[in-house]
Amino acid sequence: RYKGVLNVKNSPFKYVFQGVGMIYSGSFRSMWGKDEKRESRFVFIGKNLDKQGLIDGFLKCKIDAELRFKIGDKVLASGEEGWVPGTISRYWENGMPYVIKVAGNDESDMLCPFDVDEFCKAPASDAEWVFKPHPIDA
Repeated sequence: RYKGVLNVKNSPFKYVFQGVGMIYSGSFRSMWGKDEKRESRFVFIGKNLDKQGLIDGFLKCKIDAELRFKIGDKVLASGEEGWVPGTISRYWENGMPYVIKVAGNDESDMLCPFDVDEFCKAPASDAEWVFKPHPIDA
């Protein structure tokens, strides 16, 4: 078993998680307090745990890489109903790596929670930079 809280860069919210083995749940929850120390904490519950192995494994997850997309890049963002064409407009807002300006809508932005293809991907070509419905789950 495990549980904890993550201090996500530029997010005013705590990311709280818990799980058992491969079963996991987590989400942004309450805001950090004004005088609260912002730090990540993990609690592991089990027998004969390798403390140093857990610490080393966590530190390997730290992302030092640059983001994949630059401001102005055309992308497809995963929306509620499908892939939405947009343009990267800003970085790191509320802990989200990308703010995406939705194409054809001067007032609509989308936040991309993770820099992975499941949430934001490059179109194969300009012809592919159009709305596409998500496949229906069987």
